[in-house]
Amino acid sequence: MKTAEKRENKVDQLSTSLKREVCQMGKQVQKDLLRVVRNLRECYPPDFDICRTYARIYHQTFSTRLQELARSSVDFEDCLYILSWIVDYYPKNILKHKELEVHINNSSLGPLLPEEDLTRLEEQYFSYKENEVRKWLFTALEKDVKKWSDGIEPEIMDGYYFSNLAADVLPLVDITVSDVKALLGSESKAWCLLTQLDSFLTSYKTSLEKLVKRKPKNIPKILSANLVDIHHFRDYVQRPEHLFSDDTRTACLSTLADLKNICHKYFLSRIHTELKPLYRKLWTQAWFAGHCEVVEDLMKALEENMDQFKELKPVCREGSSEEWLCQILPKLSEILRLQDLGSLQLEIATLARDYPDISEQQILVVLNLKTNLSSSDLCSIEACLSENRSRPGTESSPAFFSKVLVKQDTLCYNSCN
Repeated sequence: MKTAEKRENKVDQLSTSLKREVCQMGKQVQKDLLRVVRNLRECYPPDFDICRTYARIYHQTFSTRLQELARSSVDFEDCLYILSWIVDYYPKNILKHKELEVHINNSSLGPLLPEEDLTRLEEQYFSYKENEVRKWLFTALEKDVKKWSDGIEPEIMDGYYFSNLAADVLPLVDITVSDVKALLGSESKAWCLLTQLDSFLTSYKTSLEKLVKRKPKNIPKILSANLVDIHHFRDYVQRPEHLFSDDTRTACLSTLADLKNICHKYFLSRIHTELKPLYRKLWTQAWFAGHCEVVEDLMKALEENMDQFKELKPVCREGSSEEWLCQILPKLSEILRLQDLGSLQLEIATLARDYPDISEQQILVVLNLKTNLSSSDLCSIEACLSENRSRPGTESSPAFFSKVLVKQDTLCYNSCN
């Protein structure tokens, strides 16, 4: 008796009349079917299949009422409750009772709602969740942007600047994606939900670009904190268990790479400005004559500049782990070392084959450091280079030289043709 009263109280505590009615009906279905199994089953011959007969009748009655409720104007909470009963409570709790399951063929009962009604509820639920995720993301971004505008410095944790943006939104997104997938049984809906993250990252990028243009005093600290956020977002997007479509994952990673580059470009541009006088000494005859002193001055200046990154989280200071980058300088060094024209042509042809993005202008800049090359030598090298470029190449290294700017007036020469 007390157990029954507790159940009644739980039903009464539900927040809407629709929830109370659905819950009451569902529990009554189970209660009455248990009576059929326990008390009536033995009163009928086996061929009457009385348990399944009653199950079909109760199922149809419950289904008819749910259709009426679903076709009324239900709000999100009631919509979610009906879907939860259809997907979870009714098939897994009501009909899966250990005493009922043996005597009832669940698969023969059919769906509780026609496809049209179910689809309408699913679309209402998904639309609400989609808007909810969008609101979370952009509200969190707006709060961060306001902090930037108000000059509020980011917090320090364990000695490093950090921001809560990723930590605030990613768990909410992750939980919502899991809920949508579980309730709707659709990975495609989860994919659609995660497109909101793509739109959010694009807005994040725009906000960061505007910040860099304004150049507030505390921008190094803000960018240091944002690099941590960018790292966390990238880690989330890259994980294969997260349900991104290929297009959305690619778009997100591209935007995150842009975000990281915005921060890196700001920091590096300041360093390059300070080091520019030292750069001018590199790849000159003076450098060849006393390169140790030039390199020492450059390293000292770099070390002094690195102090500004001591409050940047180590994972955001890591350089590239690509080994092919280490091969470029030795190849250029070999071009400068070689004196024999044939060997030089071969080395340049090999360099152009391995790095097809290198331009003739860039090659001429390197050759300009060699004082023993005549105009005919340059023409011979150009002809050899053109011939080798026309041949189909094998798989080459990633682009590098296309990102290295060379002034157009650095070296000019007349065509050999």
